[in-house]
Amino acid sequence: WCHGSGPGQVDFPQPEAMSLSSDEVNLLVYRYLQESGFRHSAFTFGHESLLARTPAVESDVPYGSLVGLLQKGLQFLEIERHVREDGTEAPHDHMTRPFEDAKARVTANETDKVTLVSAETAVMLAGHKGEALCCGFSPSGKTLASGGTDGTMRLWGVPGASDAGPVAVKLPVPGNSSSAGPAKTSSSSSASSGAQPEPAAGRAAAEAGSSNEASVIAWSNSGEWLACGGGLGGVVVVHSNGSARAELSEHSGTVLGLAFSPSDSYLASCGLDGRVSVTECEAFTSMPPISTHRAPVLDLAWQSDSVLATASADRTVQIHKVGTERAPRVFAGHSADVNCVEWDPTRTLLA
Repeated sequence: WCHGSGPGQVDFPQPEAMSLSSDEVNLLVYRYLQESGFRHSAFTFGHESLLARTPAVESDVPYGSLVGLLQKGLQFLEIERHVREDGTEAPHDHMTRPFEDAKARVTANETDKVTLVSAETAVMLAGHKGEALCCGFSPSGKTLASGGTDGTMRLWGVPGASDAGPVAVKLPVPGNSSSAGPAKTSSSSSASSGAQPEPAAGRAAAEAGSSNEASVIAWSNSGEWLACGGGLGGVVVVHSNGSARAELSEHSGTVLGLAFSPSDSYLASCGLDGRVSVTECEAFTSMPPISTHRAPVLDLAWQSDSVLATASADRTVQIHKVGTERAPRVFAGHSADVNCVEWDPTRTLLA
């Protein structure tokens, strides 16, 4: 308490102003990128901001925190501009007016290019017990697959195109023999000797409380199969009707990329552990892993059934001849992480 300047006046104590450290701001931005589905951008931002080395990373950030703070900040600034110091109202344009004007101009100039979907015509698909992180339509457009933080992939019949009901598939925990579905392991030596395979790093991460959220989904080109990778390094391959076909334990960290080869003969995956795995899809036998990148592999793309391109946080793009011991062709030039890679329709140019 402190006395006021006038007789009989007392100044009440002022609460401390809320402040955010740079680490807390970085965590809010990182969380927003994850919520919005920008998983590669989120990984890059977290890597460059050294978020994993800060105490803030252990904080429990509610969903939508960054947007909520920005909205409350705008409301507070509106109040400041709208009310004079003596308490009377001051007329002014809303701070959001420039945004509203810009939106009106876009709507007026591009009405033939922009289609707005109303809440009445949108179809809400509810079923995940957490946030939905990734999704993808089948090639036929009749089925939608989605993955979430609840560790499941769900298949939905698209209204008007399919009458199929929703199907839930639980993601496998690498090294956990209790996972549902016909499990396949990549440890040929342990299988031939009869010994039990060593628990994968994913199981240790699960016991430590790490999330087995669905991180990426990929449909086969025929639309008959689809694969989903998880935060603990496991990959599940299922039929389009939801029946499990195989569980793969190829990675010791989050799976960041999945892709079927053009003929669906092979499934390639890449992840936070810096490895690229290629699995033959007939018997689900694994080829020797590709470990030529020096940092997490963020994306991959097939040119043919034997040529695979990969992009990595080591700032390089590599082209691999699958099934051979030939050294990859390396393209260097980016000054930061390479987040994505894609072949052109003729499969002669790589971006």
